Amino acid sequence: MDGNVSNRSFRILSLDGGAFAGVFTVRLLAEIERRSGKKTSDFFDAFSGISAGAFLGAIMSFGDITANDLIDEIIFTIKNMRSNRKERIRTLWGALKPALNHDKKWDGLYRYFANAQLKDLRIRGVFPIWDFENKKIRIFDSEADKNIYLCDVIYLSTGANAVYGAVDSRLSEPKFSGSDLALYVNDPRLLALFNFKDQIHSKGAHILSIGSSLTPSESQHSAFKRGPLRWMNNILAELRQAQEAFVNQTMEFFNKESILPIQSHLRLNMISTKTADGFKGDDELNVYFLDLAEELIERRSYEIDRFIESCENNTKFHLPVIL
Repeated sequence: MDGNVSNRSFRILSLDGGAFAGVFTVRLLAEIERRSGKKTSDFFDAFSGISAGAFLGAIMSFGDITANDLIDEIIFTIKNMRSNRKERIRTLWGALKPALNHDKKWDGLYRYFANAQLKDLRIRGVFPIWDFENKKIRIFDSEADKNIYLCDVIYLSTGANAVYGAVDSRLSEPKFSGSDLALYVNDPRLLALFNFKDQIHSKGAHILSIGSSLTPSESQHSAFKRGPLRWMNNILAELRQAQEAFVNQTMEFFNKESILPIQSHLRLNMISTKTADGFKGDDELNVYFLDLAEELIERRSYEIDRFIESCENNTKFHLPVIL
């Protein structure tokens, strides 16, 4: 049974960023849809997302598309948003200028959302954005900021904008950017808890969190031995693991001490057990991320089933965080 929506626990989807690694996220959501028999926007009540996670969460809670149908389409969309190979070489793969072409990115977002506003989302969404001028996190909430355009919020949440200065859009006062947040606070779980605390206290919560920021399986392991993803995933490897451990331990503490009535929490994180060559083309990287998703689905199949079961039966089930 799935229970009446008004009576069941509050179901939260938390999506990390990760550019092309968003393919990993979509593949996992397709598996949740397959096993539950429901679209993402029907199974969950709210989502929080950063960068690619914000983009994917908005797509699936705005339109009528399934995660399975989105896999090939999102690969095409992200490839079209990127600068071409010659441009990336000229800018040292994003070190000097953004890897995403701003005009192409806006066109890609507009193709999905046009002039839709946050109030048009089918389920509640929260989008943490870095306030570049005031140096603080600003949360855009589809319930509180109903008339903000989806394209603006997603545009500012994606891409390394703060590295190059704030980006102008219709949200130009103050200047916003996603880069600092996407790189260093790329886990929106705690932000989801803070923003959905009233619903969680009232109903209890089931939380699915997908981590698509590649984390090496060992602290000194090089997930990318060279290429455009090396600087982000190897140099920051210890930071990624520290962030993951901190949020995991905090979630466990909230659960153990009954600070928030979390019924179940499943964390599905992208873990690298092999070396990838970041100089390979986009298609090879997509295959790599999809392979990681398939490995995780096989490894965590039991926990995935138990999470869906606890959601549908409105029961509490402790799922230990497994890296």
